[in-house]
Amino acid sequence: MFHQNQKLIAHSGFTIDAHAENHQISNEPMTFDYWFWRGGFAVFISYILIAWGTGVFIKYIFSLLKKT
Repeated sequence: MFHQNQKLIAHSGFTIDAHAENHQISNEPMTFDYWFWRGGFAVFISYILIAWGTGVFIKYIFSLLKKT
């Protein structure tokens, strides 16, 4: 049971995996390319979808207001 909890904590990002292949050790800023290809694209796409959904919702609200 404890071993499963260790995995859960490790995957949540609260601990550092000492055996990771590409972890950043130096204090240099992370490049956009490094960030983008290691999960940043998911964040980027999420922001695009949220902005698009917000626009669709606002358009829908205005269409309801226009009907009344």
